[in-house]
Amino acid sequence: MCNQTSFEKLLDFGFSPDVMDLDYPSLETNRINPEAWAQFGMLKKRPIDNMVRCRYCDTFVPVNATETKNGIILRADCYECGRYDLFPEETVVWRVDYTPVFESARKSLNCSGEITEILPHILWSLGRAPIGGQSREIFACAGINSYYNDEIMKHLPDGKTPILLIFGDKVFPHKLGNFSSDRVFKFSHLTRIQDGAIFFDASHIHAQIATLATLEEPPAKIYGRNSKIGDIAIKLKTELRQFMCGIYSAMEQAERSGKDYHFNGIKQNELAAAIGATPVIVNRALKKDMELKALFDAANNPQTAYNYGRKAMR
Repeated sequence: MCNQTSFEKLLDFGFSPDVMDLDYPSLETNRINPEAWAQFGMLKKRPIDNMVRCRYCDTFVPVNATETKNGIILRADCYECGRYDLFPEETVVWRVDYTPVFESARKSLNCSGEITEILPHILWSLGRAPIGGQSREIFACAGINSYYNDEIMKHLPDGKTPILLIFGDKVFPHKLGNFSSDRVFKFSHLTRIQDGAIFFDASHIHAQIATLATLEEPPAKIYGRNSKIGDIAIKLKTELRQFMCGIYSAMEQAERSGKDYHFNGIKQNELAAAIGATPVIVNRALKKDMELKALFDAANNPQTAYNYGRKAMR
């Protein structure tokens, strides 16, 4: 059976930067049905090497191949427990493959390009995705807190646009260098089994990045034939930032008073009235300025507006 519990255990194996091969005892301990997960493409069967875990003492012991009239028989040769024939399920291991998880993330994020393995079994590029009004490269990483961390960080580009998806526990901030921890997300928080398929929920990424975009300093004003639109955009951004700070204060007050808060966003005509402009020019500014559009969308999302207000008023 492919359930959420066993799925989360498979995701947690990504804490390691090494190839993860699960033998029969590991599968039994974690209650993972290998055949079921093989249908998802997350486990791939291969023969054992020359060592196997002893079924009696749990140590790794040599495997001997003996030719009989019925074919080759594999036997474990344990110094403590003696020699015994292996069960069929003990003669194979199952390698974890996260490609189906990557494909689900790419579909949800609308990524272009291909999956590219940058560091074997450790770091992948999943392509580029439109998030927060920008095209951002999406990376996936196993073993972010491991001894491979320095090598991983060498391959992550500088700047504010890349997104990093990680397996295992959350990354320690000091391990990230110049990479913003606000752009790091855990697969275990975003991925689940739903209706018999792997589902990646990208909404949290979009909301988080929209919030971060609103906190960044507005770009310097550019003069020229479009300077009027630029002036309008600056005023609108200021108005939207103040609006979201007000949303945060109102939500906090409602919570302290034990009252329900009914969220109302802000319409384009309301923005126009607030700065003394026409709805037409406000609409033009929203179409021209991607940062302004991200800010407007954030102001009309209760959770994103609250998050922005909370960070801005700290």
